Amino acid sequence: MEREFEQLTDREILASISSALDALTDDRLRLPTDAEQLSLLQDVIRLGGRLQAFEQQLAARIEASQTVWNERRTSTRTWLAESMNLTPREAARIIRAGQGLARFPIIGSAALVGAVLPVQAEAITAVLAQLPKEFDNNTISEAQTLMVGFAETHNSAELRRLT
Repeated sequence: MEREFEQLTDREILASISSALDALTDDRLRLPTDAEQLSLLQDVIRLGGRLQAFEQQLAARIEASQTVWNERRTSTRTWLAESMNLTPREAARIIRAGQGLARFPIIGSAALVGAVLPVQAEAITAVLAQLPKEFDNNTISEAQTLMVGFAETHNSAELRRLT
């Protein structure tokens, strides 16, 4: 299935996702048992998190490349807030979360595959960003891997304390 998407542009892939969501929201109940519905909710939360991680990383890439400045002569935060009816604080949070995922690529990769939810990733990257500059790359990588493992059994508040 992944191979057929390789030929599509990012916009075409998003259109496919949007079409799939349209089919999900047509009010037909396809999972009659309670257990199936609970499992579906977990899958939807994880998928939503993956999309949010993609969104955040894209916003950070756009910020780093100065795309908005080149196109609109304004900041990414301002453009994002105005174009999507977000508050400046909400727009800044998206960008900042993406920057954290870019700075800590093991956490970023885990978020993209759904192993870490966005709130967990934000908690982890916020604390990792405060580590002393003297820590070497191996130590930071080990910390990221350890925290991804902890994310399997801990919520964002617990991860903030563990980090």
